[in-house]
Amino acid sequence: MKDGTSIALRNKNILNTLFGNYLRKERWAYIVSEHLNNLKNDNDTARFPYLVLAVSIFLTVGITYNFYQSAKNKDLIRFTSEVNRIHLAIENKINLYVALLKGGRGFVESNREINRVNFAEYVKSLELENNYRGVQGIGYAKVVTAAEREALTKKMISEGYSDSSVFPAADKKSYQVIIYLEPLTERNQKAIGFDLSSEPNRVEALNRARDSGEAASSSKVILSQETEPSNQSGFLIFLPIYKNGGLPATVDERNKNITGYIFSPFRTNNFLNEIQNDKSVSDIALRIYDGQPSAENLLTKTGDLQESAFANQIEENYTTENELNVAGRKWIIQYDSTPSFIAQSSLGWTPFIFIIGIIFSFLLFGMTYWETSTRIKLQTTAAELFELEKQKQGLLEKEQKARLSAEQANNTKDEFIAVVSHELRTR
Repeated sequence: MKDGTSIALRNKNILNTLFGNYLRKERWAYIVSEHLNNLKNDNDTARFPYLVLAVSIFLTVGITYNFYQSAKNKDLIRFTSEVNRIHLAIENKINLYVALLKGGRGFVESNREINRVNFAEYVKSLELENNYRGVQGIGYAKVVTAAEREALTKKMISEGYSDSSVFPAADKKSYQVIIYLEPLTERNQKAIGFDLSSEPNRVEALNRARDSGEAASSSKVILSQETEPSNQSGFLIFLPIYKNGGLPATVDERNKNITGYIFSPFRTNNFLNEIQNDKSVSDIALRIYDGQPSAENLLTKTGDLQESAFANQIEENYTTENELNVAGRKWIIQYDSTPSFIAQSSLGWTPFIFIIGIIFSFLLFGMTYWETSTRIKLQTTAAELFELEKQKQGLLEKEQKARLSAEQANNTKDEFIAVVSHELRTR
């Protein structure tokens, strides 16, 4: 019984050894299979850096576009604000000069008789050179008939004018003659005696002022003071003066009671320079037209448009136009952004942001590609090690089986000899 029990135990151990070896074999096979599956996913892993690059470039394009739109919107707001500021500045200046003329009309109406001295003192008190630099002066034009022309000439001589003749000479029923224009600079002195009704553009403004009783601006003219070869254009604003002051009720009464005009001549370049003395409007180039935009109607312009055009090839250009009522005349003002305006824009940073984003994208791609390649190499090495371990385990299992078979044969032989010996002894 003891020998039988020993044989059973040895058989159980043999089974446990074989079964245990089988289980270990299955576990290693599972591990190796998992690593092989991971290696099958290496294609997805290898594509990951390119996915990172694509996403990075997409984000770079998106960020660059958003920056461009944001900078563009800021520039548009800034441009619109500058345009509104210039428009308001010109409108305010015109209203200021109209108010100045109304003050002059009040001075004439409040004095029973005006002469060169008291008119000059009044204008001097206004300090035009300091407070109203855009205007050439304040003048008074008297309406005289042909019969009154000689008396007017004598009066002008008595007031000290060396040349008191009315010009241009013409036989007419009535004249609107400039008899005062202060300050009496060398340029303004050339206009004394000029008949405003001798030129159609001036006549249209005079009649409009007379009939409406309001300030009226002339169209584009060359002032009588201009004698230089490069005469700049100008305009005048007239305000009518009637007998006994006040405004007659009807147009006919206004025609009968008109006695003269208080007026101001403007050189358009000087007028605009006063506006642009404010540095806040120096970043916009202006073109001012009397009526529809054309070379003939151009009053004045500022800014180097050729330089602006060159700059606009690089940056965004802004341009617009609006209308302004100037004492009954329609001005059209065109606005263009200048290089100094563009220099303050953030749009120039757009290509740099894009380039930096692209560089960062490729740097990120390189880092990801290196890390992924390293990971794939490590996984491949691990799989190879697992395969070698599997082969080693297979050899070990074969060795154990051979050893177990040999031991079993020896044990069987020993058992057989023992049984035979036992049988022989018992006999």
